[in-house]
Amino acid sequence: MFGSETGACIKGQPCTLREFPLKIENNEVLVDTGDFAPNGPH
Repeated sequence: MFGSETGACIKGQPCTLREFPLKIENNEVLVDTGDFAPNGPH
């Protein structure tokens, strides 16, 4: 679990967040995940 203001891990340590570039175009949020592939349960 992460804090909404800082992104700091507050439960389930250790944990990390990744940053992804995004843009808003025609009222849609577009996220560039590049070659990122998730590697855990969702």
